[in-house]
Amino acid sequence: MRPNKVIEAWQAGETAFAAWTNTESAYIAEVLGHTGADAVVIDMQHGMADMHSALPMLQAISTTPASPFVRVPGLDPRLIMKLLDYGSYGLICPLVDNAEQAEAFVAASSYPPRGGRSYGPVRGLLYGGPDYLAEA
Repeated sequence: MRPNKVIEAWQAGETAFAAWTNTESAYIAEVLGHTGADAVVIDMQHGMADMHSALPMLQAISTTPASPFVRVPGLDPRLIMKLLDYGSYGLICPLVDNAEQAEAFVAASSYPPRGGRSYGPVRGLLYGGPDYLAEA
């Protein structure tokens, strides 16, 4: 599986840095991916990106050294699973205010036995590589 630069930084006890875009431009996402940031975050909560623009933005980021991340608009398991299938390597979920909501977020983001994410990684498998299921 391709490395997740944010996880690598955290495992090394280092700080991870992210660039942030609230546009729906794949080109800007790609440019940000070349700035040296560990991740580029597509803001779908307050930004202009939606499901239609997220895929080309994730594709653009995946051509760069940065890891592709998305801030989802809320705790919607269908959206969370789909963005992971699109190739997002990390998610930021706003408005998680208690343990029950945090558990629901983890369940939507994780394959069994840890969670309830259904298998259908589409682009995640292409981007992540043949060991995507075991490592995602």
